[in-house]
Amino acid sequence: MDRRRLGRTDLALLVQGQKVILYIKKVGWDFLPHLFLFCHMRRVFAFAALLSLLLAGCSKESRMVINGTISSQWDGVNVYFCPLPHPTEDVVDSTAVKNGTFTFTIPADSCYVARLQLDATVGSDIQMLYVAVEPGILNVELSENSHGGGTPLNDTLQVWKEYISAAQKASSPMHSFALSEQILEYTANLVCNNPNGVGGYLLWRYGRFFPDSTKARIDSLGITKYIPDVSTRKPNK
Repeated sequence: MDRRRLGRTDLALLVQGQKVILYIKKVGWDFLPHLFLFCHMRRVFAFAALLSLLLAGCSKESRMVINGTISSQWDGVNVYFCPLPHPTEDVVDSTAVKNGTFTFTIPADSCYVARLQLDATVGSDIQMLYVAVEPGILNVELSENSHGGGTPLNDTLQVWKEYISAAQKASSPMHSFALSEQILEYTANLVCNNPNGVGGYLLWRYGRFFPDSTKARIDSLGITKYIPDVSTRKPNK
């Protein structure tokens, strides 16, 4: 073979190949199966390592961790995580308050709205909190004015809650009808901007109060498919 016609890569492969052949001749051809096995095992281990990294990444991204705080006077009392619209026994989760804190780790392979609340039997003034299930870390505080944030949808829900609270405080009984229209318009825009479980839940809860023109706009955006399936009594997947 004329080496002058070979490129650098071809020449390097030829030299390496000649070295391998000389080594095999030196140690004997019985070594060849072991060489093939060694190369095969290296590929298997490399693939296994890559697969474990991918699985670890997926599991990390498909869960939501809720880190909660509450007055330590409620230590030992249960906080409940209630998927909506139907928090049945088979989907509700609970954990006890310890040192004024509580934690939930929730699968987040689907987006839906849930409610955090203290055990109702203790008769507290702790306000329940609506949260959106999505991958990430959600920090919440349960109190007379519960709030949360840390993930995009939950930040959006908190802004919505604060808007409604401020509008109600600034209104008077004489302007209650106009206030309702104002809140519904804000909620409708929130629905239109969230083609996901949050928009679907708000549409299911408040959509019957929207004017026909707003309903038509929401229908054109395809958000109706995110309305919770109340027949299954479980969140949409």
